[in-house]
Amino acid sequence: MLFETGTFEGFNDGGWWGYMPALVPGNAQPVYPFVDNQSVEQSTSKIVYLSPTIRGFQFATGFTPNQSSMNYSPAVTSQPIGTALSGGMAKNIIDIGGQYTKSYGLVGIQVGVDYMYAGQVANAVQVTERYATPSGYKNLNMFSGGATATIAGVTFGGNVVYGAFNQVSGYTFQLQPDGGKPAIGWLAGAQYAAGPLTIGASYFQFDTTGDLPGGIDAGSGATISSAGLTAGQQHNVGLAVGATYTLVPGFDIFLDYDYGTRHQGGLDFSNDYAGTAHNDTQAQVFGLGTQVQW
Repeated sequence: MLFETGTFEGFNDGGWWGYMPALVPGNAQPVYPFVDNQSVEQSTSKIVYLSPTIRGFQFATGFTPNQSSMNYSPAVTSQPIGTALSGGMAKNIIDIGGQYTKSYGLVGIQVGVDYMYAGQVANAVQVTERYATPSGYKNLNMFSGGATATIAGVTFGGNVVYGAFNQVSGYTFQLQPDGGKPAIGWLAGAQYAAGPLTIGASYFQFDTTGDLPGGIDAGSGATISSAGLTAGQQHNVGLAVGATYTLVPGFDIFLDYDYGTRHQGGLDFSNDYAGTAHNDTQAQVFGLGTQVQW
């Protein structure tokens, strides 16, 4: 997203978009839908136009021909990466957005909106696995909007993302499978900055179609459709609190606490197979560390 606003990643290690959550096993990490430099178009080659800022308004548009990064090998754009289980592959990605930034007396506000659309590479791969698979995928269609207000060093606000997409890890947007549900996520946060000290907290929830369980739902009691979809959606929750203290420019000390849960009925998170066990996860991370930037 070109103008992602209100995600509150400027305190501690970056909350659930920092490095500390990487200490948690992948399947136990709640899915964070506000990624800004990975996945569909963020790490690929693209063309972007940013307008001048006029009376607080700025607009931008971007075009990305395909989902593969330049350093991805093999970067085959005539077929999806992997099989239908991986969620297909987006192409001709268009991103349009705008942002308004202005101060009114002692109050500063910022509002950002983004819209992203993409087609998909036709799936010519012959799927031979014993897994159930969707019959197809919807084109990527996403909207994101956020806003913040700042007064006397305190900033508060949030962000909402909604659309036809799926996300089963904290880093990658995928296409929404036929029979799945549109994804929706929201985040609210606040932070206080005084000189070298920044203290903040954020909380998010995210519902998405979720993972496609492997294996065959035979005798497990799980509810898996013929397209490999579980009943309902995957539900993710994440809380992040912490502080950052800048000793000198480029050298920070941070204190970080992250708490998160995941739920998907019918998916055994311990092995990504259909099952009634381990449908819920819980993760906690506490860290004290330093960051060096140059």
